[in-house]
Amino acid sequence: MIVLACGRATRNFTQAEWDTYFGRDEEYRRTCETLPYHPSALEAIIEHGKDLARQGKEDEAISIWKNVNGLETEFQVDPDALLADILVEKGQEYASAGDLDKALEVLRRAKELDPSLGTNPEAMVAKQLEEQGRQYASAGDPDKALETLTQAARLDPTLRINPDAIVMEILVEEARQYASEGDFAKSLAALHVIFDLELQIEESQAAIVQEWISLLEESRNPFANNPDPLEELRQAQP
Repeated sequence: MIVLACGRATRNFTQAEWDTYFGRDEEYRRTCETLPYHPSALEAIIEHGKDLARQGKEDEAISIWKNVNGLETEFQVDPDALLADILVEKGQEYASAGDLDKALEVLRRAKELDPSLGTNPEAMVAKQLEEQGRQYASAGDPDKALETLTQAARLDPTLRINPDAIVMEILVEEARQYASEGDFAKSLAALHVIFDLELQIEESQAAIVQEWISLLEESRNPFANNPDPLEELRQAQP
């Protein structure tokens, strides 16, 4: 029966079809030996390997991926590159948790496994920290934002991250938004934080911010005819 069916078939079961007819607990195998494995089944095997790697079972994952290459198929994978991808995930998780040493250790190992990874480990972590810093600032925690952004700047100076400028720009955008909603008190509070934190900004920029504060204190919207205050601040740089 199987031989007859395979004589007419053009492919093997997909992984979804196999799961439907045989159940997820039954290991996938080719029903028709003369036909190649279905790509979806091979992808499922690869994903299983990734799950094992995420659990720290790297040797098992590598073994599974190598077995994929040993099957009768043109479908080939690079076990080192697959493991490197998982290590990048882990490195980013360590960075998010604040364990920078562990993040760098894991990401450096990923880079060794797959030199084609475009960004160096320090830049990977620094960029993630920069994003976290921006999120802290937007969430109303400028102190944590400065701390995180400063870590990013020190980790990879080539990225030219300016913590003070980033926090200032986010606070100015926040002030503009509040002013557009008519909440001048909150707009004022956002601009005052720039001076409360003693952010290192140019004197010309500080003068502009102070002018905005004065207008807000008079219940006037300094951004009403200035849709892009950030550009005004950037142009004020010498």
